[in-house]
Amino acid sequence: MNVTDPDSAMLPRSGGGWVQGYNAQAAAVAGGIVVAADLSVNPSDSTMLVPMVTHIGDAVIAATGEQAGVVVADAGYWTSEGIAVIEADEDLPDVLVATGRWLPDEAPDPLAEPDVAAYEAAVAAHDAALAAERSRRITVIARTVNGELKLREAGELLGLSIPAVCNIRRAWNAGAGETAVPAPKRNRPRPPPAPTRAASSRHAMDTRLARPAGRSLYRQRQAVIEPVFGDIKTNRRITRFLRRGHDLVRAEWHWILTGHNLTILHHRTT
Repeated sequence: MNVTDPDSAMLPRSGGGWVQGYNAQAAAVAGGIVVAADLSVNPSDSTMLVPMVTHIGDAVIAATGEQAGVVVADAGYWTSEGIAVIEADEDLPDVLVATGRWLPDEAPDPLAEPDVAAYEAAVAAHDAALAAERSRRITVIARTVNGELKLREAGELLGLSIPAVCNIRRAWNAGAGETAVPAPKRNRPRPPPAPTRAASSRHAMDTRLARPAGRSLYRQRQAVIEPVFGDIKTNRRITRFLRRGHDLVRAEWHWILTGHNLTILHHRTT
C-alpha cells in the first residue's frame, strides 16, 4: 500500500518499469477539444471503454443536442464484452476499436459455421456401430449359453474376463436374456462448436475496419488524441499529479484538460 495515496496503484509504464499512479483517460473531437475524461487505477484501458463512450455520448448531446457519430479507440480498448454492451444500448454512439496492432488489409474470411450434416452423419454412423457391436456381443453370449463357445473363447471375443462372461451367462440363464449383455461404450460425437461471441465480435469489427470508410475514420484517431497528451506532457510539462486521492486527482485531471481546451480556444480567437 502507498501511504501517501492509498487510492493509487502500481501501473506498468509503456517504456518499461512501473509507476505509482492512475490511468488517465481523455477523448477529443477533431481539432483537439477534449470532450470527456476519466480516471482509473486499472492498467487495462479496455475496462474504460464503456464508461468513456458513455461520457462522450453525454457530453456531445449536452453540447450539441445530437448524438455523437463514431467513437474511435486503439487496440488497448478492445473488449468483446464492452462492444456487446455498447451495441445493446441505442443511446450510446457507435464505436470503432482496433482488435490488434495493425488494421486488416482485407475483410476476414467468413466464420466457419457448424457442419450440421456432417455431425448428423457422424452420429448415425456412431449409432449404427453401437448397434452392430451389441448384436455381435449378444451372438457371442448366445453361443456361449448354447455351449458352442467356451468361457475363455467368449472372453477373448468380448474383451472380458472369464468371471465376467460367467456372470453374464448366469444372468442370461436366469431369465434376463439379451438384457444381461452389457452395452458397448463409445464416445458419442460432439456437436460442432459455433463461433464464440468473442470471435463473432472480433470478426465483425475487423470487417468494418477493413472497409474504406472504417479505415478512413480509424486513421484520424492518432492525429486527434495524441497531440492532446503531447501538449500536456511536453509543452506544459505536466508529467505527474500533485494532488492525492482518486476524487482529487480526477478533479485535477479535469482542470488540466480544461486548461488545454482554453488554450486551443484562445489561439483560435486571436
